[in-house]
Amino acid sequence: MRTLVGGVDELLSFHGVRALGAAEGNPGRSRQAMEIARSLGKPRYWCPSDKPWEMPGIRIYALGPPTDRGMIRKTASKADGALYHFGGGMGAGAFFGAAQSPADETDASADPVGENARRFMPFDEQEGLRYRPGAPDAEGGASGAHAATRAHLQTHYLARTDADGEDQAWRRIDDAWLDTAADFAIKLDNQTNNSSLVLAIELTDSGKVLLFAADAQYGNWLSWQDTKWTFKDGDGVETVVTGPDLLKRTVFYKVGHHGSHNATARENGLELMNSDELVAIIPVDKDMATSKRWTEMPLPGLVERLREKTKGRLLQTDTDYKPTITAESKAFGKALRTGPPNALTGGSLYYEIDIDG
Repeated sequence: MRTLVGGVDELLSFHGVRALGAAEGNPGRSRQAMEIARSLGKPRYWCPSDKPWEMPGIRIYALGPPTDRGMIRKTASKADGALYHFGGGMGAGAFFGAAQSPADETDASADPVGENARRFMPFDEQEGLRYRPGAPDAEGGASGAHAATRAHLQTHYLARTDADGEDQAWRRIDDAWLDTAADFAIKLDNQTNNSSLVLAIELTDSGKVLLFAADAQYGNWLSWQDTKWTFKDGDGVETVVTGPDLLKRTVFYKVGHHGSHNATARENGLELMNSDELVAIIPVDKDMATSKRWTEMPLPGLVERLREKTKGRLLQTDTDYKPTITAESKAFGKALRTGPPNALTGGSLYYEIDIDG
């Protein structure tokens, strides 16, 4: 239980709310960081519709966060091609599926549960497995589990010991519902992530783009598809730049949210990055992620596709770069400069990359 509470506490601390720290009078490091940021002066709110910030040779576009609340709430998608993996645990779905009311007994067509929620029901409706609320009994009624099932539950789950005196506590899931607290915390974290400031830096002489997606999740990426800006040159000729156009010209991608399952869009994101010079870097500490049970961070499928798209020019901040068999990767390895060793991860403290603008 302490491990669960600690994990939720760490997620909530990012929002300035600590399950443990609040009781201890600790306002949380994130809240303290926000107070320091506010003390630096009046903030400027930069919307995607605003004109990019410019200086000679550079334009900086704010691609996100979206101003549409619906996009901020859209943290993932099940659509084919939308993401490299659809995340989300079964635990919360199963818990709420089990607690969901069955269809109205007087109306066979009523379906308040819905087909999607029914997938998470912990038990099916086949003969002999009538554990679900509202499952018909042996006589065809809807009074719940039939007598044999009720007796089985009473003996093996509700009683402290069975008929042979053996302890049955290990079978029970009395506190399992607490696991859903982590799912709630992650949902809160996801929507905060989707409000990330996303910057695209365009080198105007070459048209190359550097993309910093922060922790943006699916709705944030999706909102860029309809974003555009219009510029006029000295002769009054108009040029239109769109979100997808910036992605197509991206030569450096700071991979979003440590390479997690729903922080890099596929068809509306990485698959649009078709530059032959594309380099990507994943800011992640794999050991730390594993210790937090985030076992798919970075997501293996995403890492594999990044290696393909970059021709092996993929960096990860917790490991030293190892060139692959591609000529591009070997040349990149020779040109790459690194700082001193990082005492925390064992990899290099930093990488230095030259981009010809």
